[in-house]
Amino acid sequence: MHLDIIVEGIIREEDEDEKSQGPNFWFDFDGHRYPAWSSPRGRMHTAEYELSKFNRYAKIGDRADEIKSNLIKELKSRPNSINGRCAYACLLMMEHGIRTGNETSAEGYVSGLEDNKGELVKTYGVTTLLDDHVKIEGDVLSLHFLGKTQVEHKIRVLDDLMIKYGRYYQKHKNDRETWLGVEYDDLFKYIRNTVGDGFIPKDFRTFRGNVTAWDYIRKPVKKVRVETATEANDIIKKMVEACASVLGNTTGVSKSSYLDHRMIDWIKDTLMGL
Repeated sequence: MHLDIIVEGIIREEDEDEKSQGPNFWFDFDGHRYPAWSSPRGRMHTAEYELSKFNRYAKIGDRADEIKSNLIKELKSRPNSINGRCAYACLLMMEHGIRTGNETSAEGYVSGLEDNKGELVKTYGVTTLLDDHVKIEGDVLSLHFLGKTQVEHKIRVLDDLMIKYGRYYQKHKNDRETWLGVEYDDLFKYIRNTVGDGFIPKDFRTFRGNVTAWDYIRKPVKKVRVETATEANDIIKKMVEACASVLGNTTGVSKSSYLDHRMIDWIKDTLMGL
């Protein structure tokens, strides 16, 4: 039996039983090595949405330390500007996978979920968080809010720089009511101008999801070998759960919409010694 496999936009035939493809390249971020299955030279946008998404992930990975460094420089040099505030928002997304949020959801909508159907609910993301969602005590910045699909988010930020400027944005307000004082359009434009044309805010969530998954699986994939697919799937399930916990998604959404399926296939083969 043969399957059509898409690799960098080229369709080729491959045996179903052939060993899964290993990483295309490795990148450094925060002192650790991470794999990517797309090329940083791949096209930003193709007819295949999944391929485009992971091409952008590879491009961010290839420059991850540089991007983070530039965001920090922007934040420090102009913290009260829209660009400085957007830099802080990008750092939160890059490190914690927070969604951008939108004004319509923050203003309130009628719930369609079975548990509270018909009730007015308000959900938030990084651009719509209010001061009430932010608590800073000592060396911990806590974000507690209701996110998309009414998932409760409790995020602990321990980085000294992020705590310092998180407190700064509680005290220094612009003409907007939100904690950071930026809107989605500000963030979208900032990412295009700073990270590169063609990138979108969600790319930082894709980045954090895959980085989190690899942080979990790094040691098992090197040291653990199992005999059955069931055992391998159990380990992968825990990896997906780690990703879902950070992104605030179900495991199903995390696996299907954020994690590179080529990584999952390769990890399974590697765990089974194939």
